[in-house]
Amino acid sequence: MFAKGAVTILAIGATACMLLTLRQQRLNAVHEIAILQRRLSEHDRTFLKLRTEIAARITPDRIRELSGHFGHMVPIGLQHWWAAVEAERLAAEAGEAAEQTDDSDSDAEVRRISTHATPDDDE
Repeated sequence: MFAKGAVTILAIGATACMLLTLRQQRLNAVHEIAILQRRLSEHDRTFLKLRTEIAARITPDRIRELSGHFGHMVPIGLQHWWAAVEAERLAAEAGEAAEQTDDSDSDAEVRRISTHATPDDDE
């Protein structure tokens, strides 16, 4: 009878210790969440402060002043954008054309490789 009582008391004590441990872990988790929320709020405040400073410094007059160093500038409309894309495409094609050579041996080699022919077939 004494052994049953001792085992029961030990089991209740172990259960109580486990519950206290779980409670402490939960409190630690809540504490960490509170710290992270505080840090997040501080970061949000810093972010909003920086956004406000940027908005105050970037005014249309200031942008005109800064862009004056680059000469006359026009907004990029669809027509200007399309002309720039077309100019890049033409420049790329011209660069590719300049890289190609008229070396007939290399052309014959390319044709031979592309058709899986043997070197004797070209002659």
